Amino acid sequence: MRAIEPPESVGEEPILLLIMDNSGTIYFNHHFITNWDHSDLFSSFLSAFITFSSEIFSKSIDRIRIGENTILINPVESFLTCYIIKGQSYPALQKLTRFSEAIRENTEIWQALNKSVKTSEMLDLNKPPALRTVIDEIF
Repeated sequence: MRAIEPPESVGEEPILLLIMDNSGTIYFNHHFITNWDHSDLFSSFLSAFITFSSEIFSKSIDRIRIGENTILINPVESFLTCYIIKGQSYPALQKLTRFSEAIRENTEIWQALNKSVKTSEMLDLNKPPALRTVIDEIF
């Protein structure tokens, strides 16, 4: 008998990272690839899907798989963090969880995020500066 080869591990290819609210308003988006320009359409789709799942099933969703793409969703108080990837979802979900905790625990990021709700301004990767640091460390 010969040994069975373990399945080949598929690497994670990050596509998009978002912070939004349940209504679909985006407060931060970061494209990991250059040819993704669907953030507004995506947030509307996700908002409708989340509303549908919570009203019909009384549960929120934490992931959606569409072909080789996976959408991971993590609630952070009144916000949702979303991470779109190609590849393995378990390591990506761990990263999204760490990111969600980091934005909640980092006073600079959390205050900037709550301010953006009031002013309707989106956060930038470098504003607040701690946001870039957190993303670089996690992703």
